[in-house]
Parts: sequence; C-alpha cells; structure tokens
Amino acid sequence: MIRSLFVAASIAFSLGAVAPGDASAQEATSVAPAFVGLTPESVRDWLSTAGAQVGDVTRDGGDVFFRVDDAGLVWFVFFYGCEADGRCGDVQFNAVFNGQGVTAEEINGWNREQRFLKAFVTEAEGEPVVFMQFDVLITSGLPVEQMADPTIVWLEGLNRASAFLEGVGDAPTT
Repeated sequence: MIRSLFVAASIAFSLGAVAPGDASAQEATSVAPAFVGLTPESVRDWLSTAGAQVGDVTRDGGDVFFRVDDAGLVWFVFFYGCEADGRCGDVQFNAVFNGQGVTAEEINGWNREQRFLKAFVTEAEGEPVVFMQFDVLITSGLPVEQMADPTIVWLEGLNRASAFLEGVGDAPTT
C-alpha cells in the first residue's frame, strides 16, 4: 500500500501533474481526510465478527485496550494516539509469555531473525516474562478492514513466537 502511494506520488511529480503554484494542489493539501484513525470498538467488533473471542474495551487512565482469547493463546490490542472523539491512530498487538528459562541472548536472536514481531524479557510480580509486540499505524480515511493484513501478520508471528518460546524455555503461558 505504502509502496503504491510512493509510486503514484513519484509519477505525479515527475509528470508535473502538481505544479507548486497550482490552486488545486493547495486545496488538496488543506482538505482533511474523512476521519483519522479507528475506534477501539470498531476494531473489537471487526475481530469479533471474524470469529475471535474478544473482551470489552477497557479504558484505564491513559491505557485503552481489549483482550482476545484465541486458540489457547491470550493477547491484547492496545490503542495509542487517541483523540477526544475516540479514534486512535496507532495499534499495538501484545502478548505476554512465561519467561522461565528464556535468556536475553535467545530473545536477541529472535529479534535478529524476525522482521515484524519484537520481543523483550522482563519481570512481572517477581517472575520472568517475555513480551511479544507488533505495532501498526492506522491509515487515515480507510475503514477497519485495513486491519486484516496486520492481524494475519500478528497471528502467524504469534504462532511462531509460541513455538520458539516452547523450544527455548518452559512451556509458555499467557
């Protein structure tokens, strides 16, 4: 998607379709998109319609998120860059695994080999945990279906992460 936007912009620029003094170019840059971002409720409803078992949207201070129970794995969708109207411009998929027996070197190896999901090891309530995360920028003006490809990338990566963590530490739990 981004590549095609860059290609289209390059072609328009090289053909002189948008001249610097052109009034239509000035108007086009001042027109705001139909909307910016997505609401957590729209993403939640979309995932639910797709068959996911999704919890209610939680708003806790500055945190906005919901839980997803998926084939034995639990993961969360966090929302960032939220505006007063409830639309958010950034989404983060997040899962927490038992980190018992997982070393920082193994997680560094994962991060070197994996392109999209990133991990880190830390402690929660005195126990080692591994966080897996995947960030998504929302494209303004597009409907919630824009989440389809990132969700597929997340789910495929989450399955790889689960298998990876089972191989390096104790059986992961979420």
